[in-house]
Amino acid sequence: AKQESKSYAMNRYARASVMSSVFALEAAANALVLSLNLNSGFANDVDKMPVITKFELFLRLGKSYKNLDKSRSEVQKARELIGLRNEYVHSKIRSIPTDVSRMRDAGSKVALPIELTGEEWKAVGIPKRPMFWSAESARLAICAAADFLRLVISEFAGFEPEDAQKTLH
Repeated sequence: AKQESKSYAMNRYARASVMSSVFALEAAANALVLSLNLNSGFANDVDKMPVITKFELFLRLGKSYKNLDKSRSEVQKARELIGLRNEYVHSKIRSIPTDVSRMRDAGSKVALPIELTGEEWKAVGIPKRPMFWSAESARLAICAAADFLRLVISEFAGFEPEDAQKTLH
C-alpha cells in the first residue's frame, strides 16, 4: 500500500492488509484452542465464541493458567481490530460529517471542495470507515495484531518460538 501512487489501489491494499491482520488473530485463536484437544462437542461450542474469548480460554485451560489483562493496550487494540472486522463485514449505512466549501474556478472546470471527516478507533488509531484506510492504517493493524499475538503467545503462554510455530501451523 505504501508504494502505491494511486489512492484507489493504495486503499485496496490497505483494506487487504487490515483484514488480513484480523484474520491472523482469528486463525491464531482457533489454532490455540485446537491445541487444547477439547472434546468435539465442547470444541464446537468454543468455535462460536468471540475471538478474544478464545485466547482467554486458551490461557486459562492451557499450561499458563493466566488471565488476559484487558487493560493492556495490546488487548484493547486487538478488540478494536475484531470490532473493525465486524463492522467491515456487516456494514451499515452511516453518515460521514462533511464540509462543503464554495465552488471555485478550476480553469475549464468548476471545483467543489469537499472535506470528509472520519472517526477513528481510539486504541488502534485506524479510521472507522474503510474508505479512509491508508498505508499507515495497514501498518497500525499489522503492528497491533503482532503485538497482541506476541503478548499472548510469548509473554502470557510462555511459548518458545519453535513451540509457537508448531502450534500455530
